Amino acid sequence: MARTKPTVAEAAAKARREFDAALAAAAAETRRKALMANVRGKMATAAGRREALAASLRNDGGSISSLSEAAPPRPTSGSPPAAAAPSPDQYSPASGEILCRYGARCYRPDCKFKHPTAYVAQAPACRDGWHCTRKDCGFTHPPGVHDTVRLPFELRHVLLDGGGRVIQEIRRRVRDARIHIANGQTVACLVDVKAASVSALEHAREYLAWTEHIAVSRGFQLDKTRGFGQVVTQRYQGALTREKRRRVGRKLTKGEKNECKREADAYKPPAHPRFFDPLEWDRFVAPPGRRVPTRGPASGVERAQRRRKMAQKRAAASASRKRRRDYDETSYDSFDNICGFSPGDAEELLCQGVKPWDDDAGDVLAALYY
Repeated sequence: MARTKPTVAEAAAKARREFDAALAAAAAETRRKALMANVRGKMATAAGRREALAASLRNDGGSISSLSEAAPPRPTSGSPPAAAAPSPDQYSPASGEILCRYGARCYRPDCKFKHPTAYVAQAPACRDGWHCTRKDCGFTHPPGVHDTVRLPFELRHVLLDGGGRVIQEIRRRVRDARIHIANGQTVACLVDVKAASVSALEHAREYLAWTEHIAVSRGFQLDKTRGFGQVVTQRYQGALTREKRRRVGRKLTKGEKNECKREADAYKPPAHPRFFDPLEWDRFVAPPGRRVPTRGPASGVERAQRRRKMAQKRAAASASRKRRRDYDETSYDSFDNICGFSPGDAEELLCQGVKPWDDDAGDVLAALYY
């Protein structure tokens, strides 16, 4: 009998049956895996309870077999049985103490269930360590060290300027330190520093100390140039005086001014840093682009110099215009002019690196012939 080719409908029906069978097999395998996972979870829970009970009994000097071997004494006739005092580490329904299912493996410090005698609540170490940012993290973290750095109040706007770029840069350079500026302070700028080690704490404190020195040497005005020696003391005294006057809202007395002077005289620059370059940090805190040179009113000598320079410029421009008009036509043909200049003048300009068609060609030529 010749073999016939199946029709399209038969092929589609066969493919549908194969797909339904594969789908049913996958669903059965998923249900089997879920059932096995549930069974394994229940077995692990039961094993944890048995382990906790065994640990509790071992701490009491007994064993699991002692529960069946040790039988309570039979009471004598006419006298009620004496109630044995329950051990503090054993399960006692009368006292309402229930063994923790995790036993010695429990690391919840606020667990209300019973644990072995030698139990110490200690959670596993967090994989992020010091850099963990979760407030409700249940793992243990390094204890770290903490310190509060007291800085002048006017340094607050330096640290928070530009979205706190100085604080962010210190956090980026010292990864094992956290820096926070306390709010609500009106007398001093308090900076809380928490670090993972003493070295990281010292690193962050050096950055803060040199930031203070950079600001103090400029009188807390970063557009000024850096001062040295007595200039630093004078600028610091002026900054303290302005801040105290702003805080009290009145003119300072002589005693208050002397107090600011004593505080400025007691200021000492920090030691040379060990972890960074002070010049590079100075350029970051007070970049040259931010400095605006301030100059007072011009004196009589400066005004005379300005007038003399303007007169020279006007004379040069006049000579250039006259030379363009009264050029010598006999030395060369008028058709040889190059943008209004003679060939000799054009050659002189080209020697100076100036093209004859530039806007300042006439001024350059006038300056050459002046």
